[in-house]
Formats: sequence, C-alpha cells, structure tokens
Amino acid sequence: MTKSMVEPLCYGIVGDGRAATHFQYYISLMKGKSLQWSRKTQKETGLSAIEALQDADVILVLISDMAIETWINTHRNHLKPKAWIHASGSLVTDLAQGVHPLYMLGDQLYDLEKYQSIPMITELGNDPFSQWFPTWPNPHQAIDPNLKALYHALCVVSGNFTSMLWQKVFSQMEQHCKLPGDILLPYLESVTHSLSVHKEKTKATGPISRGDQITIERNLEALKEIPELKSIYESFAKVFGS
Repeated sequence: MTKSMVEPLCYGIVGDGRAATHFQYYISLMKGKSLQWSRKTQKETGLSAIEALQDADVILVLISDMAIETWINTHRNHLKPKAWIHASGSLVTDLAQGVHPLYMLGDQLYDLEKYQSIPMITELGNDPFSQWFPTWPNPHQAIDPNLKALYHALCVVSGNFTSMLWQKVFSQMEQHCKLPGDILLPYLESVTHSLSVHKEKTKATGPISRGDQITIERNLEALKEIPELKSIYESFAKVFGS
C-alpha cells in the first residue's frame, strides 16, 4: 500500500513564480501539506533546497522550462521523492512527469471551486493523476508525449495570442477612438460566452466571414495608423476569408 493511500502526501514546491504560488495556494485550500523552496527563500531562511525539501513525498519543480532538467539533475542524488513533477505544457523529459494546468495562472489567486475545475493534462505512460493528487477532483486527461509540442502551441495561439490582441485593442480604442477600453468588456464577454457554449458550432460574424470585401478594405485603410493590427487583420483575411 502506497503512502498516498494511508496518509496525505507532503508536496515540495520549487520556485516562487505564478505556477508555484497557485499550486501552493491550492494545496493549502485542500488542507494539504507543502514545503517550499526558491532562491529567495534560501536567502531569507538560510535553508538549501535539500534541507527545505528533504521530507517531501512529491516534488513539484515549478520553474522555467529551460531550468527544470538542470535543477532535477543537480538535486536528484540528494532528494529522493516518490515522484518528480513539472507543470510545463511543452516539456517532455524522463526526469519528471508532466501535469499541466490548462488554465491561465495569472497574478490573482482563485477560490477552491475554481481550482478544482481546472483540467490537468498528464502524459500517457506516466502514473495516473490520482496517484500523486489523490484528493484533487480536477478533470484530467493524458496526452501522447509526442503531441505535447502541438498541444502547447495551440494553447499559446488560443490563450496568449488572444490576450495580447485584446490588450492591444483596449489601448488603441482609448488612444485612437477616444473611448474607454472598458467599454469593450461586454463585447469580450459575449465572445467568450458564445465560444464556451457553442465551441466549434459558433458561426463567426463580421466582414471576413461574410466575404464583405468593401468593408474589409475600409477596415484595412483605417488600420494604417496601427500597422501591427493591420498586418494581423490581413493575415486573418487571407487564412479565413472566403
């Protein structure tokens, strides 16, 4: 019988960025036990990673993708957790198991219900999600490791790119149209609501979907003062135009 079946696991968290902060807070909301280490905490407490995390059953290496393998290689002869886990959406490594939260982990912390609703994406061939997070009710799916790069690219396109685009539009609406950026919020909510309800069945609106070339040309002419948005518009018209 594994420890996860007889008593709560102790999670060791490496890092102090957004992912580390969210995971640690979620663990606390679930009344779990966690230990945390980062370069910042080492300066504050004087404890090395080995000293701070030696009692952890599972170590979550929640640092930048490029540093994960190096960090584990440096410490794995001194720390012996039952599992090493990372939360990268793209990294595949024999050194740790991937558990990627499919959600935007920003500066704001969430309530327990929200954390429990976040889908967790693991990797086929690794331990099941419930083995190392036995009390977490999150929906979870396992992906073929060979598809993680594509999976993450799609996440970036759908999430990061749209966020950047909306932020740009908010600022340009204020700068060029002299309207408050917040006036767009109901429109943004209507877009996200339609997508969440209908997904691929949502019929796009606007001149590109209608094939309204006159309006497209008028839009492009108006966007000459914002060339970065003009190039995005032209790309979308080329890819999605009729």
